[in-house]
Amino acid sequence: MRGFQGEGGKQQRRTKKPRTARGQAFLQEIEQGSQEFIRSLNAPTNTLPHPNHSTNQLHGLDEDEQRFEDGRDGSHDREPEQIDHRVQQLQDYLQSQDYIHRKILEEKQWDEVYDQMFSHFYECASKTASWGNPDNWDHDWKPQCQCTHPRSRPVVFVDLLIRKQETVGFCDCYPDQVRLIQMGYMGGSPRFPRTAFSIRLLRFHHILWKRSVVAMSPFSKAIDEFLDAYNPLILVKNNTEDSNSACSTREWRKTLSSAVDAFREMIRREKCILDLMLNLGPMEKLADLCPKCFGPHIPGKKDHEPDYILCMDGNFQHRRHLKASVEIPDNIKNPSLFVPPEEVQNMETCMEQGSAENSEEDSENQAPDRCTEQHTAANDVRTGTTWRECDETGLFGMACRHDQIINLINIVQSGEKYYFPLTMINKIIGNTKQGERHTKKLAFLYDIGCNIEKGIIRRNQFPEHLEHNLLSFGTSVFHAYVHQWTCQLRYNPRLNDGWGMSDGEGMERIWSFLSPLIRQLRYATKNHRLQALEIRSQHHNDVVNLLFERGTHVEALKKKAMDELHVLQEEHGHSSEFFEQQWIRQREIQLSVMETESEKEMLKQIEELVELEDKLRETNDELLLLRQTRRRNRTATQRQQLELLPETLIYLEGEIENIIVDLGSENFRNLPGATDAESKALIKLKFSKSKLYEAKVGVIEMQRKWDQGGSGLTIILQFNGLSEISNSSLIGTRVQERYKKQMTSKVNTLKKKWLAYNNRAESYNSEFSPGRILATPTLDDVKAYGIDDVFWNMGALSHPDEPWAVDLNVQQGIQAYLTLTHCHDELRRIAHETRQAIQWAIKIGGDLDQIENCLIAETQETDVPTEIHQRLPEICLVNHIPLSVLQSIFGRLAQKFCRLWMTWNTKCKKLLRWSEKYVSHQENPNHEMEIIDQWEVLINNSKRMWEKLVRGCSVVTEIGNQADHNEEEILDQEAVEYAEGNPDYE
Repeated sequence: MRGFQGEGGKQQRRTKKPRTARGQAFLQEIEQGSQEFIRSLNAPTNTLPHPNHSTNQLHGLDEDEQRFEDGRDGSHDREPEQIDHRVQQLQDYLQSQDYIHRKILEEKQWDEVYDQMFSHFYECASKTASWGNPDNWDHDWKPQCQCTHPRSRPVVFVDLLIRKQETVGFCDCYPDQVRLIQMGYMGGSPRFPRTAFSIRLLRFHHILWKRSVVAMSPFSKAIDEFLDAYNPLILVKNNTEDSNSACSTREWRKTLSSAVDAFREMIRREKCILDLMLNLGPMEKLADLCPKCFGPHIPGKKDHEPDYILCMDGNFQHRRHLKASVEIPDNIKNPSLFVPPEEVQNMETCMEQGSAENSEEDSENQAPDRCTEQHTAANDVRTGTTWRECDETGLFGMACRHDQIINLINIVQSGEKYYFPLTMINKIIGNTKQGERHTKKLAFLYDIGCNIEKGIIRRNQFPEHLEHNLLSFGTSVFHAYVHQWTCQLRYNPRLNDGWGMSDGEGMERIWSFLSPLIRQLRYATKNHRLQALEIRSQHHNDVVNLLFERGTHVEALKKKAMDELHVLQEEHGHSSEFFEQQWIRQREIQLSVMETESEKEMLKQIEELVELEDKLRETNDELLLLRQTRRRNRTATQRQQLELLPETLIYLEGEIENIIVDLGSENFRNLPGATDAESKALIKLKFSKSKLYEAKVGVIEMQRKWDQGGSGLTIILQFNGLSEISNSSLIGTRVQERYKKQMTSKVNTLKKKWLAYNNRAESYNSEFSPGRILATPTLDDVKAYGIDDVFWNMGALSHPDEPWAVDLNVQQGIQAYLTLTHCHDELRRIAHETRQAIQWAIKIGGDLDQIENCLIAETQETDVPTEIHQRLPEICLVNHIPLSVLQSIFGRLAQKFCRLWMTWNTKCKKLLRWSEKYVSHQENPNHEMEIIDQWEVLINNSKRMWEKLVRGCSVVTEIGNQADHNEEEILDQEAVEYAEGNPDYE
């Protein structure tokens, strides 16, 4: 099947071409049908199709690489091609009532057998070590029965090592699925299954899928090929032929997919039982997601520091097309990480009611500022027309500062709406509430955190948190540089206290982790899509790393900043206190200027001025080009333009001068000996430099977008003198061409803005001979500058007498001071988070011991029943399961935690000793020794519990090769730095 052919599509994937005439004809029909279907997606429409009017085809279309930030629909009209009538008949059938009724019946039949499947599934799991025991994994555990109506039929069994067909006896005592589970298999259909897959094969697929997102079709084909070595072929007859020569090999994708769904349903129900066994409340569930953030509280936090730092972001690559499946509305299951749609709807309704009550005031106060207009998410005006062929258009997520996914919102036929982040804020506020009062300070990093805070204050949302200053907002580090400087001074986490080295880009890294799902889920069912995202996200959260590598890296940054400050003090006599005072003065001066000017009017005039200057430059170039042409070769239109262009130039120059006079020179404070002409020249320079900065940010954003166009291995490209990172081998030829075209446009804009700035700067230096010559870098220099390079500082144009504005050494010292301050905060927070995570592990270990004693040891008659002794039987009663099921589920839970803690044990003590200098234990000086002793007890108990569960001793091996061990350490460090996103924290 061909890849997506529309805007942002991919190149055609290589497929194995059929050799028979019949196969070639079928391939041609499918290609034509796919092309026609894709064109139907881009066809203009006036009405929105109903979300449930769809098909159930898992098309393998490549992801649409067009990013949400483009703000474009990307649809184009194309002339339709004639489609084969048989392909159309197939689509019509998939939308027919007969097919829909069959799907509804199948879902109903699965629901009828799930309860009995779950109970027998874990009873058999406890007897076979989760089907890992090679001696009895396929033992038949069916008890003897006196059923008078037995029946039998052949069933094909597929295992990791076996592929065979056997006759199986069934009876009315158990559903067919339960009968197969008793044999170590799970059927591919709810009733009368004729194909069954071993549960250990399904476990293997589940673990493999979590880590590699292998698609169902290639996995089924790979297993089938692997089993060819010593197993009979499973053939099916062609319905149109009677001879054996018409047989073909069996395809397993559909039946395997059904068995995988049933297996995942068992896992989902297991998770629900686990939450009940551990009696997890909202805070305990958060601690389970990230023990470093939400583990048991460790004292020592400063008053101005937030308790929890979270980041939010939206993604619109994870779309789902309308014609992807037939859905049963009442059967859509909302996974645990996803916010219930009702909560999102309630926040939307609440905001609409508030807007209606204060419509006049809001219309006056809600005029979008510059930060809002520069980010589509702030004011997403796109309607359902943009998503007319997608019913689920993206995801909105919230993560903690360690990139652990806290919650997701499934976006339905809309863009990134304002109430999405507010829903997340409201949910985390409710989950962290302790008792009747809110006491936890929450900090949020979001692309437009400035806009969110202003809106909350204007509408007086979360009044208790506003009154007690329990909410703070910032912009993500990269997006901060797109904001105005006044906004950065207030919201950039690198310029404000309390954020440590948190960058707010965690969700961007999570989207990259989830990107392999984009193509697979574009045409999945709704439940499959949500379930796959949930499983992959849970796996992401399960890979919990301690903070030793991050801490040592921050410590290296701290040392580098201290060395820079030491050199500056030795060479220039400036102390850290001096740089601190300079930074405080810079903030006060710049905030004071920005708060006293009429910013909205000024921005409008700046925009008009820039437009006029661009027109003036274009007109000059056009006039010069026309004058260079020979008179006899000029057309009538060119001669007319040549007569009118001088008047246009005069008009534009006059308009520009009028705007500059209106703006005046009051924006520049006390320029010594500045003439009116010099002030105007400085204003022009400031505008030109601002536009050059915006063009530079545009190039960096395009480079970042290009890098995020795919996932996996990246390669370095040299493009127009810029080092660009691109997934060229993964995003397809068409998308690459589009990205290249966009990058060319961005670089050309950068060149134009550089020319404009350099011309004005050179003119200013020669005409006014300032005491400090303005920098005039080359184009290559501008391309090489980082976004935080001192060149972008506007101080030399606005405050030439201030050291922080013009002295490069002072600017370097301020940057080193800020880095040092944030490193101190980060290291102290890492030390606290480490101890919170370990205390959480110790607490969970104690809970597991209690549950084990309750499940295994018999309670004496004289014993007083504890809360857990009462809770476990109640769980069995409510869920209609025997106690043996809880024992089986407990074993899997214990193994999960034991493995996690043994992984932590490698560097746990080392991390505790290293970070001890960053915490104070005034209340309990012996706390460090106590926590180490408790950790050793936990590790010993974990070893004992593991050996008891698997009925065998753990094997301790020596490191065979120290060089290999060192290599693994380096690779682990690289993996951590990749997970952190930007290891340099810059």
